[in-house]
Amino acid sequence: MRYAGLLVLAIVLLALEGSLCRVLHLESLRPDLSLVLVVFTSFHLGAGGLVLVLGLGLIADGFAGTPPGLFTSVYIVVWSAVRGSMRFVIPGIRSVQMITIFLASVFSYLLVALMYFALDLGQGPIAILLTWMLPLALANVLLALPVWALARRVLGPLASGPGH
Repeated sequence: MRYAGLLVLAIVLLALEGSLCRVLHLESLRPDLSLVLVVFTSFHLGAGGLVLVLGLGLIADGFAGTPPGLFTSVYIVVWSAVRGSMRFVIPGIRSVQMITIFLASVFSYLLVALMYFALDLGQGPIAILLTWMLPLALANVLLALPVWALARRVLGPLASGPGH
């Protein structure tokens, strides 16, 4: 039931983000709050969080209007990469978590650009992603603190994984 709470949180965050970006005329330049939750999931929920990541990807695909599975597959690859990197880093250190979000964001934006190229969905989104990749990754890092606080509140004692 708490995992469903995180999915509801993702829907609310994506709706707020979409509305705010539309008001500010930033339709194509927006941070990826679902990705922030994917990294949270990989740090705090372990292997069981993969189903949640699948749901987050499907929700992100629906909100973005991308081909079904684009964000889903990117999020699964990012989740796997973060889970794999936990053997080499100490995930409980806040600076490690923030660096991981930054690197996961850059990796995610590169994967999305590669998929846009492979699916021949237009060069415009690719150029925008590659141009704004680093500022958007930094925005993801800044937004991670409040989003993770909300996610911890939703999960309660379940969020006591290695990154807590």
